[in-house]
Amino acid sequence: MGQGCFKLQITQCWKWRCNVLLVTVLLYIVWQVGLNSDKVEQSGIERPQNIRTVSEQPGIGRPQNIRTVDEQPGIQRLQNIRTVNEQPGIQRPQNIRTVNDVWQVVNDSVEIYLFSAYYDDRPALEDTFVRIIAVSELMEMREMYCLLWLPNDKAPLVRHVRLSKLGMGIYRHGKHFREYLYSCALNHMQSIPTHVSVVTEKSQVVTSYLPVNIPDRPRDKLIFGSCVSVSYWKHNPLWIIEWLELHRMWGVEEITVYNNSLAPESAKVFQHYAKEGYVDFRQAPSVMSDSGEETILLNMAPVINDCMYRNMYR
Repeated sequence: MGQGCFKLQITQCWKWRCNVLLVTVLLYIVWQVGLNSDKVEQSGIERPQNIRTVSEQPGIGRPQNIRTVDEQPGIQRLQNIRTVNEQPGIQRPQNIRTVNDVWQVVNDSVEIYLFSAYYDDRPALEDTFVRIIAVSELMEMREMYCLLWLPNDKAPLVRHVRLSKLGMGIYRHGKHFREYLYSCALNHMQSIPTHVSVVTEKSQVVTSYLPVNIPDRPRDKLIFGSCVSVSYWKHNPLWIIEWLELHRMWGVEEITVYNNSLAPESAKVFQHYAKEGYVDFRQAPSVMSDSGEETILLNMAPVINDCMYRNMYR
């Protein structure tokens, strides 16, 4: 019993000493923090008191002489496009660069391909827009601009591009490509652009000139329509017929199909139903020249979005 009481006293003594040591360490840390604060105050460094914005600086005025590209006498290339006014020095492009007769190519050091463009004036939006469906290398860190061509104007209006991601993207020939939606706000203007071009801060010439599609607003709307992603390679014609007729039984009134590289015998079935008016058979060749399946799959998000914008009022 005596040895047990002795061990208990030793244990309690060590606990008491540990608590005293912990309190001492905390007091030392607090003292050091206060000492460092005093050193900062003694060194002449003071907290900033008068933080003013640019507009509050009496010696700084707003820039007055902002000149557009055409006003720079020694510059003929597309450089420093920053305003939203007309650019009288930019002419409508004559030499449009295309891939497979559908995709248009933007002049830049990175690869940018444009599929289609639509006018979007849905009432729920905060503004009206021109939407451009595109595939390109990653563009989040690049400055991009829309050149909006109005019916009776020789020069375009310039708007900044807003980027929205459409798909996951893939890697091709050592580069990461992604599907995008480029949005160009129209600032509630009444005129609708007939065409749109896309340039970047590194573009030297304008090589795109996409027509701006205005979605149909028919009086008699479809109750049930279907958008099908990109179709490619060979499929049994009998299976295609079965698939289409099954959709008809389900009540689908129209199917939009995008042909990438269907075999002739497969494409003929869709062409037959297109003559009947049941299939809207459209062409969507690959964005690049190689025929790999991953390149074909880059068309999936663009064609689905093209179908939705094309038919959003039907």
